[in-house]
Amino acid sequence: MTALSAAGTVILLLSGFLDEIIARQETVNTTEGRGNLYVETFERTLGSPIVGYGAPRPSYWSEIYIGTQGAIWNAMFCFGFVGLALFAFMLLAGAVRTFDAPNLSILWVHTSAVVACVLSIFYGLDRQLVFVGLALAILLREKYLGDSDYWTPRPVPFGQAKHAG
Repeated sequence: MTALSAAGTVILLLSGFLDEIIARQETVNTTEGRGNLYVETFERTLGSPIVGYGAPRPSYWSEIYIGTQGAIWNAMFCFGFVGLALFAFMLLAGAVRTFDAPNLSILWVHTSAVVACVLSIFYGLDRQLVFVGLALAILLREKYLGDSDYWTPRPVPFGQAKHAG
């Protein structure tokens, strides 16, 4: 195990990965840097508040692109305040509407919607948003169609099957 750790350390040192991490820490203080990026993102969104800019853009003072510091900031900068409102409504309404899903065996799936609401401020939900959408779809289906014969066919006893005639 010690040899494996030593080999990993040598690889990190030789690849320059650790130098990049140190350089990044010297360039931007995490808390102050994020705060400045949030302010810049908001101020630049005011330049195109309805439709946004379509994609993250380089910051005026940092090597980090603005609109990449979280899903909320991405929605706001890339799609304007209209896109931000629609995105936030989707997440919050999904979390609120699925809070009382009747089936306790899948109610834990609701946590993905709640966690997405909180983490979207700080982290992008690029790939995870698909799974959050699937989780909300499952919960909404269970809540509104849980007892439906269309979605959950009931077993028919042997010999009593209906035949299309």
